[in-house]
Amino acid sequence: MKIFNTLFLLFLSINSPLAEEKNTTDNMKEYEIEIIIFEDTHARYINSETWNKDVPDEVELSTDVIVSDKPTENLDELSLNEINATAYETLEPKILSNEYKRINSSSEYNVLFYSAWRQTGLDETNAFEIDINELVNTHTGKSENSISGNLKVVLARYLHFYADLDYQRQDDKKNINTDTADAITDSPTQANETDDDLIKQSYPIQSHRRMRSKELHYIDHPLVGLLIQINPVEKIEQIKEP
Repeated sequence: MKIFNTLFLLFLSINSPLAEEKNTTDNMKEYEIEIIIFEDTHARYINSETWNKDVPDEVELSTDVIVSDKPTENLDELSLNEINATAYETLEPKILSNEYKRINSSSEYNVLFYSAWRQTGLDETNAFEIDINELVNTHTGKSENSISGNLKVVLARYLHFYADLDYQRQDDKKNINTDTADAITDSPTQANETDDDLIKQSYPIQSHRRMRSKELHYIDHPLVGLLIQINPVEKIEQIKEP
């Protein structure tokens, strides 16, 4: 996994600033989130016994929370779908367009998902999950594999990004070490035969990452990688006429 991580970082030549995000209570309440999800074309670590399953980072949320100005008194009365329908807006992705082009043109990686949305920053109590199937995937690719699951952004002293995804990969049964695959999941690997030679494997991807806005973040997994950037939306002040 470390080799995959190093190769990918060298491939993209990512440089992130080290400045801390300030704990602020200004009017920047909305954020634009952009994400690229891609797979290792060759699945180099699919049978490795050295890669660890992806578990959430142990980072406690700050109690010093920035509360959104979005009305929340009726959130408990709404279903998750109703909340999502009014709490975010899908966007045409552009922040990571250069990274997307590099990955998409590489023979080492396949893009699975590329999307963007805008949402209000909400605290842990009111933050919601977004089903990635409800977002617009602007990538049309060649991979027979797929990704599904939920994403969530929480606003506290820092931004917190949660991914609870399921990577479904179609492989040749002769190349799969099912004992290894079972060992890296929280539950036995789901396997559905598609024909005599192919089998569909399911790999969970669960991650929690504390982030700073305006920085490109990379979440590593032995088979799948995620690039995420969250930018605050600057509100344009209206100029008062004299």
